[in-house]
Amino acid sequence: MPASTVPAAKAALKALLEAWTFPPASEGQLPVIRWGYPSEAEDRPPGGELIVFGQTEINTTSPQLGNVRQDEDYTLQVIIEVRRYGDDEQATEERAWDLYAEVSTLLANEQKSRQPFGSPLYRLGDRRIRQQNNVASQNQWMTQIIVDQGVTGLVAQ
Repeated sequence: MPASTVPAAKAALKALLEAWTFPPASEGQLPVIRWGYPSEAEDRPPGGELIVFGQTEINTTSPQLGNVRQDEDYTLQVIIEVRRYGDDEQATEERAWDLYAEVSTLLANEQKSRQPFGSPLYRLGDRRIRQQNNVASQNQWMTQIIVDQGVTGLVAQ
């Protein structure tokens, strides 16, 4: 019995994101899909577009009598990040929302599926989002859209 369904859910969602056909930005780049943020500056994508996992919040675990079944409710965080050099904060934000529309469609498709993330062991729940713009560095804007996707995973049966 796995300790948690979180790593498998992340791996399945990462594979779905990597297989998704994202529209290229006007400069031709596509987002880089990663498990987490690059640990070194030179590993950042040249186009400045990332989709990574953030923190996971375990909401509840619900064991049932006789160890027959245990459900795990948690929130997977997906961060869409777009960085652009120059003064066009609006274009940076608009591109982030374009990428969010694609991620949202993918998640909505999975939510309707009988086997979200390719397995009957998952159910997708509510989704919350928030967006923020920041100055990332000198002459560079950054927009992040943070998606908190509710998931129920069956740990044991």
